[in-house]
Amino acid sequence: MTQPILNQAPNYDADNEYTFTFTYLGAELTTKNELSIREDKTNSQPVYDKVQTSLDKNHILPSKTLKNGVAYLAKIRVILDNGFSEWSPEIKFTCYTTPKIIFDTIDQKEFVYTNDVLMSALYMQAENEPVKNYQFILYDQRHVTLQSYPVRVPNPDSPTRFSERVSDLEKGKLYYIGLRIITTHDIHFEQQQQFTAQYVAPSVSGVLQPLFKT
Repeated sequence: MTQPILNQAPNYDADNEYTFTFTYLGAELTTKNELSIREDKTNSQPVYDKVQTSLDKNHILPSKTLKNGVAYLAKIRVILDNGFSEWSPEIKFTCYTTPKIIFDTIDQKEFVYTNDVLMSALYMQAENEPVKNYQFILYDQRHVTLQSYPVRVPNPDSPTRFSERVSDLEKGKLYYIGLRIITTHDIHFEQQQQFTAQYVAPSVSGVLQPLFKT
């Protein structure tokens, strides 16, 4: 009897719905599958074990079924005319709360007051998941990328605060600044914040001529 293979699941937020997918190459058509999930502990019992009907070889796990900050093992089997297939090998994943990023250089009116600013952002995550690297991206008002800044590694002395110099901003123009992060457990996340450069530009231009006294 052919064994199904449960595709690897990313680490994700348990407050969200997640669709597990699997591969089954048996000769017999199947429309029902059973997903079993347990904590990643010796001899742990399933915290979720249900049968679903699906023509697309997937199993939809409802939001808030699992808990953030917990590692799990999952396996799946399909239901055939003469019974169940073998269980798939277990896969491991962990649930983490979605990170939050605050761009504290941008004020409550969504303004910055210079055309050359050190953009600063504060990273927060409920389970204190460390950031492996980060990258700032500047977008225009249509979310088209204007500039992708270098991928950087957090400063060990300030591992949750990130910064990047953003220059040549046009007065009165709407922008979006994005921050992409990858954590040590491979969570990929980006948050964007809109802002407008609102500064006083010089109204008089001139040339300085030095005076020499004899």
